[in-house]
Amino acid sequence: MMISIAIKPDLETAKLFSNESRAKILELLAEEGEITNTQLAKALGLAKATITHHLKLLADADIVSVARVEYEEHGIPMKFYKLKANLIPLTVNKEAIERCTPIKVEIREEMKNFVTGEKPLRENLGDQINMGLFRAIRSATLAAGIEIDGLLYEQGYDLGETVFAGYVQSSELDGLLLELAVVWKKLRLGIVEVVGKKEQIITIRVFECYDCAYMPNVGKALCFFDAGIIAGILDTKLEGRYSVEEVKCWGTGYTFCEFEIKPLT
Repeated sequence: MMISIAIKPDLETAKLFSNESRAKILELLAEEGEITNTQLAKALGLAKATITHHLKLLADADIVSVARVEYEEHGIPMKFYKLKANLIPLTVNKEAIERCTPIKVEIREEMKNFVTGEKPLRENLGDQINMGLFRAIRSATLAAGIEIDGLLYEQGYDLGETVFAGYVQSSELDGLLLELAVVWKKLRLGIVEVVGKKEQIITIRVFECYDCAYMPNVGKALCFFDAGIIAGILDTKLEGRYSVEEVKCWGTGYTFCEFEIKPLT
């Protein structure tokens, strides 16, 4: 089934729509017109808290809103949500989402094995390959003008939430970043250093980044996948939500990656 709705065409919105649960929420909203978080939770088999989290993200992005509030017998408010129509059409393809779900599950299992090193995907050759092959695929998307930044961020966030968060223990930000540095170096993803803290913003740098080291200056940051992983870990292990943004990159002419981490109010 194809449902046409309307969204704002920017990177943050792309990140929202690349999540399969949020895409299903939007499809149900488009079909039903108005629906409660309880009804969404039952239809999608998710916890009400998870649905509430997704609805807040969509509401903050001006994509959904509360249509009306009814009160149950004991005075408990029941909010009905609806889509807000904005700028350009977007198609939510249910069949495509269903095809991708097994792939996402498989990727999670592969990443768990990659982190632990216990069960390589390839029996004889192992999981390490030349970074040039990864770069070739990334460069091809850039050359073709295909924007996948939001998708990379969302995939990274999913893995940070479901895989990487299981391998760090700290319940406070500074400790988590120290553990992150250990994990990054162990997996040969890069060398992480905390370089500064100003008010609520913490700045970290990654040297020898697997994603972008020695890439030419292409005028844009490249490490959206890594930013997503870090955000997924922080949101899972700590109270509240965090913004993780790459502000310097090999792709913007620097010789390291630099990320700014700050809590979202």
